[in-house]
Order: sequence, then C-alpha cells, then structure tokens
Amino acid sequence: MDTMEELRHAFDQAITDASNQEINDLRSEMEMIKEQTKKEINEEVSRNVMRWYEQEAEEMRLSYAQKQSKIKEAYNQMLQQERTVLVEQLFEQVRQNVQAFHNSKEYETSIQNKLAVYQNQDLGDFVLMMGEKDQKLLEKLCAGLKENCTSEIDPAIQMGGFRILLKEKGRMIDESYDQAFAQAKVDFLETSGLMTE
Repeated sequence: MDTMEELRHAFDQAITDASNQEINDLRSEMEMIKEQTKKEINEEVSRNVMRWYEQEAEEMRLSYAQKQSKIKEAYNQMLQQERTVLVEQLFEQVRQNVQAFHNSKEYETSIQNKLAVYQNQDLGDFVLMMGEKDQKLLEKLCAGLKENCTSEIDPAIQMGGFRILLKEKGRMIDESYDQAFAQAKVDFLETSGLMTE
C-alpha cells in the first residue's frame, strides 16, 4: 500500500510539477507578451506624438511665416506711404524753387542761353512754344530769331522753359522745365533706393 500511496504521491507530484512548470512557462510567455505589447504601444505612442509634434510645429511655422509676411507687407505699405509723402514734399520744394527762378531776372538769360545752342543748327521751319506766363518773352525771342520761327503758347508748359517743334523733321525738342521736372522725379525714384520690393 505504501507503494501505491507513494506512486500516487509521485504521480500527483509529477502532475503538480508539470502543471507548475507549464504555469511558469505560461507566466513567462505572458510576461514576455506583456512586455512586447508595452514596448509596441510605447513605440506607437512615441511615433504618434512625434507625428503630432511635427505637424503642430509645421502649422506653427506656416502660421508664423504668414504673420511675418503680413507684417512685412503692412510695414512696406506704411513705409511706401511715408516715402511718397517725403518725395512729394521734396519735389514740391523743388517746384517752388523753379517757380522762384522763373520769376527772376536770371530766367530770361537762361532761356536765351539755351536757345542760343539751337540757333546755329539748321532747324528749318520751327515753332517756338512757351507757357502762357512767358508770352511776352516768347514774342521777344521769336522776333530775335531767324525768319523761320513761329511762336505759339503751349498750355502744357506751366513751370517755364520752351519746346521747339521742328515741322519738317517731325521732331520735338523739349527744354521745358515741366519735362525736366517730371524726368528728374522719375530718375530720383528709380535711383534713390526709396522703393520697396
């Protein structure tokens, strides 16, 4: 009987040991699966967090770039307005200086000197044009020139100077202060560095 009891005990022990071994193996496998699952979840969470972070960072960068662009555009517009005001003030002062010169005694001498440059050239029949303010000077100058000079008031000449229309050549010589003033303003704006991109 002892042998049977021993056998049963040995059998129960063998079953218990085998069961314990299987339970321990299952626990180890479950622990490994649990650790692997944790690792995969952590990696997936890290990837998702990184994707979210990169997406948020890109959206913030784009938003910042758009805001910077708007700020720069608004600044350039404000700067351009200020520059326009300053340029207009500058050229208004120039206009006043030209008008003061136009009313001086030196003006007539200056016009005569400029006109003298063209007297020695073969102009053919020509029309000497000046502004309404210079009507008396125009008549005086045209009377002193060759017979082929005709005088004409040009309403476009407001600041002074003259134009010579060469009828036969179909060409205009523009020595008006209005043209010089307009060209000086264009040249100034192009070369002054005051324009923004």
